Amino acid sequence: MLDSTFEVITFEESCTRLIASAKFLEMPLSLSDPLTSEKFKQLCQKELDELVATQDILYRVKQLIDDPIEGLLGIDQVAQKLNLTKRTLQRMLQEKSVSFQSLYDDVRKTKAQKLMLSPFASKDQIAKQLGYASTSSFNRAVKRWALE
Repeated sequence: MLDSTFEVITFEESCTRLIASAKFLEMPLSLSDPLTSEKFKQLCQKELDELVATQDILYRVKQLIDDPIEGLLGIDQVAQKLNLTKRTLQRMLQEKSVSFQSLYDDVRKTKAQKLMLSPFASKDQIAKQLGYASTSSFNRAVKRWALE
């Protein structure tokens, strides 16, 4: 049955994929139940909402600071992405006994450590990418991190 539906089946390949006709994907499911489907969609959404609500604010802020497209984001941009005011974000961080600047510095430090492992990146390039005013500012930060 599988061979007639899905053409040739091979095992122990480097990737797993299923190729089927678009007509096959559009066929109605014989055992589908719209009411059950809707109920499970609601349950999944509720669980997702709870997960997002309970996700640690520190983790979320660090993730947002290091935006892969826009680069390192400041507090105003992070607050906006969280749909918070800057002051509300500051209060939430204060409740965790941490400042935005310390999280920002942690992200910068981690990113700098990764970039310095690359043989293709110069200190000038790394300093610029991390938003330092000059290479000497970056060098001072590296020395400070070494003392921590």
